[in-house]
Amino acid sequence: MSQNSNEDTTKPQTPISSRSRKRQTFADSSPVAKSPRHSSTSPAAVGRQRVPGLAYKVLFTGVVDEGGEKVLAHLGGSMAKGIADMNCLVTDKVRRTVKFLCAVAKGVPIVTTDWLEKSGKAGSFLSPNAFVVKDPEQEKKFSFCLQDSLRTASSQPLLQGYDIHVTKSVKPEPVHMKDIISSSGASFLSKMPTSNKPQTVVISCEEDWLLCGPAVSASIPVVTAEFILTGILQQKLDFQLHKLSPPAAALHYSPAGGKGRGRRKT
Repeated sequence: MSQNSNEDTTKPQTPISSRSRKRQTFADSSPVAKSPRHSSTSPAAVGRQRVPGLAYKVLFTGVVDEGGEKVLAHLGGSMAKGIADMNCLVTDKVRRTVKFLCAVAKGVPIVTTDWLEKSGKAGSFLSPNAFVVKDPEQEKKFSFCLQDSLRTASSQPLLQGYDIHVTKSVKPEPVHMKDIISSSGASFLSKMPTSNKPQTVVISCEEDWLLCGPAVSASIPVVTAEFILTGILQQKLDFQLHKLSPPAAALHYSPAGGKGRGRRKT
């Protein structure tokens, strides 16, 4: 797992009202607009679709593409200042970097460098939906489909309404986890929660188990980082699978107090 941002179901169909048409038109104008599930439009035709008037703010992860950056600027796009204003990510494969996970969480297109190359040749930005990264090996490894996860995340953030605290030794570091958590719609808690409010979660690790005493006492779920990392890729939350169990050494201690220290049993 990279430690920083620079490294590595369906409801019955109902007739569409005029209001629905308006909503659909608005959705299709966004950078994460989705093609109909059943469409006669060929992939090639989708790739040729222009996206007029859309200002792309792009980040790269795991790849260096100077030519693509020039195309981006030439067509009126720009490099994003950070994850918060990114609306497209360029890479070559599934990478569990902070940027990649934030992009999935936000539901923004994650595309190959072909998007910029072919957009440059076309003289305008092509729809990124035809250039979404495909990585069968990694998608199988983590049991997810990138395109499906992006579609799901764009409709509703996975962690919307959650409050999440990350203990100090978790990897990626809390400062990077904050970006991932915020991109998923949750609020980042800087301090350990001590009362069990709905949708409050603590992400921790074995090294920080003693710090989790207040959360454990308040029956707040304490989970590993994979709760977020794998959860974002799969766009589902599994509290049981990613529950953090006390390390063997901690069995010799009583639950930690507010300062994170426990006393040896006698």
